[in-house]
Amino acid sequence: MRIPQNAVEVAFGQLVRRRRSELKISQEELAHRANLHRTFVSQLERGKKRPTLTSILSLIGALEMRMPAFFECLDQYLLEKYGGEAIPKGSERISR
Repeated sequence: MRIPQNAVEVAFGQLVRRRRSELKISQEELAHRANLHRTFVSQLERGKKRPTLTSILSLIGALEMRMPAFFECLDQYLLEKYGGEAIPKGSERISR
């Protein structure tokens, strides 16, 4: 199965929404914590915008998560939804 073009953006937004709901905070509160505009958070959650690296880092912090945990959730979501095709060739895990 081929991964849709905006699948990563949609998955990112769904994970942001899920975590925000777990924290029981509004989009407005998340936006405030991340120093972003509420409408931008809304667009991200709907997969309509592509966040910058700076926005991603701000959101992850505002969601009280660590980067590795967030990206592991994103990876798992994509694997569950699209299978092995979700991981592009050449993106093998890097061991430390």
